[in-house]
Amino acid sequence: MKCWSLLLLSLVATESLGRRDHLRHRAIQTRRSRGSFRNAEASEFSLTRTTGSGYYTVIAALNGSTVRLVVDTASPWLWSYGKGSHTGEDDGEATQADAPTFNIDYLSAHLSGLVVSETLSFLDGAAEQRGVQSEDALLQQYSSSMGAQCWVGQATSGDSFWIHQWESRKIQGVLGLACGAHDAGQLSGQNTGQPNLQAALGCAVTASGTAESQTFSLQLHEEGGTLTFGTIPESLLVGLVTMPPSLFCGNWRIPVRVSVGTESVSTDKPQAEAILDSAALGIIGPAEQVASLAGKLGASIDVRSGKMVFTLPCKDTESIPNLAFHVGATGQMAHVDLGGTGFVIPDSDSAAGNCRLALAAWDSPQWLLGGPFFRQIRGIVFDAGTRSVSIA
Repeated sequence: MKCWSLLLLSLVATESLGRRDHLRHRAIQTRRSRGSFRNAEASEFSLTRTTGSGYYTVIAALNGSTVRLVVDTASPWLWSYGKGSHTGEDDGEATQADAPTFNIDYLSAHLSGLVVSETLSFLDGAAEQRGVQSEDALLQQYSSSMGAQCWVGQATSGDSFWIHQWESRKIQGVLGLACGAHDAGQLSGQNTGQPNLQAALGCAVTASGTAESQTFSLQLHEEGGTLTFGTIPESLLVGLVTMPPSLFCGNWRIPVRVSVGTESVSTDKPQAEAILDSAALGIIGPAEQVASLAGKLGASIDVRSGKMVFTLPCKDTESIPNLAFHVGATGQMAHVDLGGTGFVIPDSDSAAGNCRLALAAWDSPQWLLGGPFFRQIRGIVFDAGTRSVSIA
């Protein structure tokens, strides 16, 4: 575990220790009452990491139809493909002329469709561990589980990116778990007075059977991960560092400073802001700072289609310095060190033996921390009630 906090080193942050003791008490109470993976306190669901892209997906059901959804902490929306779209299936619901519509623009992809009311449910974690795999068995589990009626997107068209995800990895939609829709802006295509997409987190919490809690946890690994609604897993309680709360319920944000290796971090300049994005395959940061950091890591800069790509020989992966993220408020920080094996990936667009950093640049002053960051820590706890996250 490479997330070292000043909390553990000093043992003097009494406020944090009090919170840790409170969280530990909640976990003990839950353990005493827990008879399965799903109860009033916590519901745990396994995540699968797709090949190639590395997206983390959860199996759910919408109106009884099984769907594989990408878990996305930087989007508030829940949507799946309408059966009248490029899936090749037929569904009369997807042709309703008077249905409300939506358009969603992601960083590199777009889709649109209808806003519909559907029941979301999850596969029971205990049943999943017992190896329930057949379609009939899955649907039987869904029918006996909790469910929540939600206004969701039924996508009827999308660009080549989403078509590729469906055809190659059977990804059928996105489960957005952002705190809320404050950063999402106005959904285009929406007619006044008609139902709109609702922020999916509340719906997912209700469907999980933990409606009294506004907390969920993510633990992501190379092979897969775990999504837990409700009580925080005990494995995350030790060393849990709480970040300052956000002003609004939108994207999950944390303060960050980024450095290379053991270089000192200046506290003269204000901390940058980072968005936590479980569906991002890499890390994105301010262009000038990212280019400087890449140079210190020994990478060369290639410009491809107007974007900077940071390349280096694959043989240097294990010898490059760490990329260090210092997150949290001054005096209560977590330090996450990413080694080369955590953010160097094969470069399919260059000569054999070359790799590139899973690091990209944009014009925003913010950072976006994706999969490499999530996998380097034990887990993250998201609390919509306090609009804050905690990192272990």
